[in-house]
Amino acid sequence: MKKILLFGPEVTDFLNPLAKKLKDLGCTVDLIENRKIPRTSHAINESYSNILDYHETVGKKITFAQIFKYLFKKDFVKNFLNENFINRLEGKGNIFKSFKNCINQLHLIERFSPVLNNYDIINFHSISPGTLPFIRAVNSDKKIILSFWGSDLYQINGIKNYYEQFKAIKRANTITVMSYEMELMLLAKFGSGLKNKIALSLLGIDDKIYDLIDEVKKIPPDPNFLKKYNIAENKIKITICYCGNPICNHLSILNELEKIDSERKEKIHLLVPMTYGNFSKDYLEEVKLKLDQTKISYTLFEKFLSLEELIKLRVISDIMIMMNNSDALSASVNEALYAENLLISAVWLPYSPFRLAKIYFYETDFLKLGETVSFAVDNFEKIKIDLAKNPARVKSVGAFNYNWQKWLSIINT
Repeated sequence: MKKILLFGPEVTDFLNPLAKKLKDLGCTVDLIENRKIPRTSHAINESYSNILDYHETVGKKITFAQIFKYLFKKDFVKNFLNENFINRLEGKGNIFKSFKNCINQLHLIERFSPVLNNYDIINFHSISPGTLPFIRAVNSDKKIILSFWGSDLYQINGIKNYYEQFKAIKRANTITVMSYEMELMLLAKFGSGLKNKIALSLLGIDDKIYDLIDEVKKIPPDPNFLKKYNIAENKIKITICYCGNPICNHLSILNELEKIDSERKEKIHLLVPMTYGNFSKDYLEEVKLKLDQTKISYTLFEKFLSLEELIKLRVISDIMIMMNNSDALSASVNEALYAENLLISAVWLPYSPFRLAKIYFYETDFLKLGETVSFAVDNFEKIKIDLAKNPARVKSVGAFNYNWQKWLSIINT
């Protein structure tokens, strides 16, 4: 049977069901997460054949002897000249940084090449600067699957990143995206000749998550949970995004909510998860200040929630606002829709799978966000009738079992 490696940062939460299914079919399925702090859990351990230690493979600091050896490699000269040329085009021109980057990349390739080439298929997830160098370590006779997640396609920019992504895409055997909009963006950025390489496929959410949501929906809201987080039970609860990253546009959303009339504000309680995401303390303080200015009651979540609490939060929430710069059908949005939240999303987000499945949600822009929220608050009892149809439709889009056969086809072709 096939030997498969799943490689990328922060991937275990989404790839566990896929890995476990492939392993059950007799495949060897290993994992490397290129992240600072390795994670482990029962769900991770049981899903994979082996979990390789990224930092152990990287090894110790590069020695002067290794640097001297790399200087005489053809790839070093080629990469150094290319990087300097690109840096000049971008107006950077830091020769020392270019030198260091090229040495580090050769070191990573040398260390990881024996590991990566021990597999038949290497599936790279999140095609970002932290992942791109490893693709060069894979021999031409190995199958490479590149899986774009969203931010790696929509947010990563600059000549160097484009150049590195383009090389990786040319090398790839298959490229997976999660929506037609992502496919269109990929073809627009890198050329229509890639069409035959692209496969439209979601990773899918473990059905256990849907089962947990169903269980919590059957019972009244937990009073201890509401009390712990000071959540008003008798108000319409609106979740703003799912993390603290500034791409969520918290401040712009709050600016529009602030304009809502005071009578409607009294009916609303905001839920603002800031438990993770690449954001600064200054940004967090800005969000807190803006929340106070809106004159709407709120709960700000700064500490990680357990899975049990996260499910409770999904279920007690009534509306989810997603006005991100980019998103690619995140698990949080799928879970909120399944929990019968009304999704109010930015019209530019790539949510065609939701539209095709006839999932009930609203699309808007910042100019009409306040108006859209006001309408939802005024008519929420009627809206709930339509939301009750969403769970079955959400499963047809986001459940792992609905997406599994597509992934099996990608692996086997």
